[in-house]
Amino acid sequence: MLVGILVVPLLLMTGSRAGLALGVLGLLSIPLIYVRPTVGRVRRRQAANHYLSYALGGAAVAGLGLLTFVLARVSVFDRLFAQDPTDDLRWQIWGPIFKLSGQYFPFGSGVGSFVEVFEMDEPRNILDTTYVNHAHNDFLEVLLTAGLPAALLLLAALVLWVIATRRAFAPAVSKTKDIIYARLGAVLILMLAVASASDYPLRVPSLACFFVIAAVWLTPYVPALSLLNQNSDSTTAPPRLGK
Repeated sequence: MLVGILVVPLLLMTGSRAGLALGVLGLLSIPLIYVRPTVGRVRRRQAANHYLSYALGGAAVAGLGLLTFVLARVSVFDRLFAQDPTDDLRWQIWGPIFKLSGQYFPFGSGVGSFVEVFEMDEPRNILDTTYVNHAHNDFLEVLLTAGLPAALLLLAALVLWVIATRRAFAPAVSKTKDIIYARLGAVLILMLAVASASDYPLRVPSLACFFVIAAVWLTPYVPALSLLNQNSDSTTAPPRLGK
């Protein structure tokens, strides 16, 4: 709760449109992840106090965010409503990058070759004293540099994520600590995937490690891996003696 109170104003003050959108996505996912604790007759009053503290904490987070917006005149809203999105360089380079991916299809230009490949065919209207280090869309960059094989791997990963997420959020699943971590992992993977559509978060080592942790949390609900875990548990179980 305290972390949420600190994160909301910091998120607003960054002035990042993508950060704001992901923050909203994260807040909307809280009801899907949160599980009410089991309450007995003796502890009902204590649970009611906990619910009240959660409600007050949520109200404090929302109020602090509104106060930050009013007092600081947060730049993210100026960018959302005052700046033309087409002025963003990312919108200007995505079209040429997609065309380049067709030239190097199906095997791509080579992993790590984006800067050199884009420099050779960079449109004249965006030439500058700086250079484009990444496509600011990891899906496009992977398609350009790694081609069809990487695109098929991404598609397979998407299918596995959909299946595992559907299993993790199934109503019949008991709400244990493992299922909560699995749901959290699914939401985190979704947030990082959405962020990868306008940036390259998984090229940052810390976020890449965070992605791996989220994937490990979701692993028990991936079809092939869950079957493998069941087989390994059955083979490592001690033999039963007697009847």
